Amino acid sequence: SMGKNWKSTTDVCWILCAGQWKWSANIRTFDWRILMSEIQWKIETGHRGTDDPAVAADAWLLQLLREKTNWTERKTEPFSFGICDQNCWIAAASGTYLFETCYLDLIATDPGCRGKGLATALLRHLEQECLKRGVRRIFLSTQDFQAPGFYEKQGFECCGQMTDVPFAGTTRFFFMKTLSE
Repeated sequence: SMGKNWKSTTDVCWILCAGQWKWSANIRTFDWRILMSEIQWKIETGHRGTDDPAVAADAWLLQLLREKTNWTERKTEPFSFGICDQNCWIAAASGTYLFETCYLDLIATDPGCRGKGLATALLRHLEQECLKRGVRRIFLSTQDFQAPGFYEKQGFECCGQMTDVPFAGTTRFFFMKTLSE
């Protein structure tokens, strides 16, 4: 029962569209009144195995991907690498190669080692790895209090921003860099 507040804390939600269950998403809190007048809902939780809604949704999304792009499978590969000094990490980067792009999720340098070119070295290494894999674009997001100027100096172009994300008083910037041989 959703109760009087119309909120739910369900893991998986399926939407009935044209008589078929077609969409699944992990959700934590959702106001059900938003879509109740437009679609029918069925809540499925706890499924594991062949009837797992997340697996079914993923298969459907991959089918759409094939129809639009001719990709036959999801091409993703996580990466992480870093620089050690005397068995201590002083800089590291991690992210995911996604088809023909690379998402740089995290890059950090120990505060006592900043200004020594370590993050630049990590980016150069990432660029070389991308080119080896046929990846031609790197994208990332960063906060205004982090290092947006650093990425601009490295040839990244700001392609968008959102204010008050992920919390009030901050701005998230989105950057992209196209690589050349």
